[in-house]
Amino acid sequence: MSVDAGSKIVGSTLERLEGLRRTALTNLPVVRVAAFNVLSDVVSGIRKVLDLAKTVESASGLVSTGVKKVCGNWIIVKESDKVALIKHKPLRAVSVNVKESVVSVANDELRIEVEPASIRIRFRGKELIIEPLSVEGINSKVQEIKSIARYMLALIDELTTTLNACRKSLPLTA
Repeated sequence: MSVDAGSKIVGSTLERLEGLRRTALTNLPVVRVAAFNVLSDVVSGIRKVLDLAKTVESASGLVSTGVKKVCGNWIIVKESDKVALIKHKPLRAVSVNVKESVVSVANDELRIEVEPASIRIRFRGKELIIEPLSVEGINSKVQEIKSIARYMLALIDELTTTLNACRKSLPLTA
């Protein structure tokens, strides 16, 4: 089990979103297309976070199940079909559950779960579910998506920055 499996899940969701975005560009007003752009940017950012997490995972040397502190207070936890990188104070997490085909990224107030056919966002106790992942599904939640866009993008930036710092502090593996 590896973070790499999450890249396939996120990659298929991103392809689907890009197709939906192209359809939305031709069929919806520009104002409504912004939500499609936000979701594409978020899922693309999650893929970059997973690339960094994969590098940290490789450098950690944890091959099978177990728990290991890696760097900058990041901990890697591996089970048979799950892997997670967790940082406390402030809370940040990246996890992949292959059995359920779910990739999630989170901090203390926001959690984004990406599945091949849906996106689930939990923000400050409220839940936004886009299922099925379709033009109609996204279009019906445009205002909600736009209102939390900055928080989603900030989470991706936080994870990218901290994982990149962690990656740079680790010895490179062949």
